[in-house]
Amino acid sequence: MQNRYCCDQGDFGKYGLLRCLCNPNAHGESLRLGMMWYLVPDETGNLDGKHTSYLDDKNKKNLREYRACDPELWDNLRRLLDDKRRNIRAIQGSEILPAETVYFEELLKWPDDMRANTPAGRDARLEHRKQWWQRGFDLTRDCQVVFFDPDNGLKIESVPLHGGKGPKFTSIDEVVPFYDRGQSIIVYQHLDHSMKADLQIRRRLKQLRKATGADKAFAMRYHRGTARVYLVVPNEKHAAILLSRAREMCKGPWARHFDMTELS
Repeated sequence: MQNRYCCDQGDFGKYGLLRCLCNPNAHGESLRLGMMWYLVPDETGNLDGKHTSYLDDKNKKNLREYRACDPELWDNLRRLLDDKRRNIRAIQGSEILPAETVYFEELLKWPDDMRANTPAGRDARLEHRKQWWQRGFDLTRDCQVVFFDPDNGLKIESVPLHGGKGPKFTSIDEVVPFYDRGQSIIVYQHLDHSMKADLQIRRRLKQLRKATGADKAFAMRYHRGTARVYLVVPNEKHAAILLSRAREMCKGPWARHFDMTELS
């Protein structure tokens, strides 16, 4: 996650999904959310984070296709954009996510003197990351659902966690302990061009289900902006409510933006 992404088109889908899954509704209780932001320093050199035209209220199509999905969310994001408050602190201080949400906002960044060109340096980076992760794990202990928001998603073989781009990924080993202590997990996953999207989605879901031993797993693919999907592994105690809410989401106004892939 980078602060420059706040309020963009991807943010709208992310918060819309989390609100639908965790906020109380006619079908059940609220689920306390924990946000593992995986915050990294803002990058430059591309247009990522600049897709905010969906918040232009002069375009009536935006009101029909976006605001109609969740007026409160759309209005809050538009207000932050107008006020030039595009950062996670502003998100946390708003009413965008449920009131009892727990936020782990610590920056994941390698200290300048912690090089990865020696075994000792690599070990130091891994220990630095382990301690960072532990603080997030401890902070979110009382949450029922934990969301992982790395820039790219689950790690790929070519990028070690101690590498320069390592902070842009999470790993199976970093998410499974949350599930093991009774929490449901949701992982942001960027889709690439290595294979068809559906194959990527099912492959990642199967990896997570195998690692956790979960009975069910599903994904919510967001069809706006960069190709992305949210991988959901419900803990047994939350499975019925999360599945019900996700299916309901795909029947209403959000259906034009999301579709669902289920592994039974």
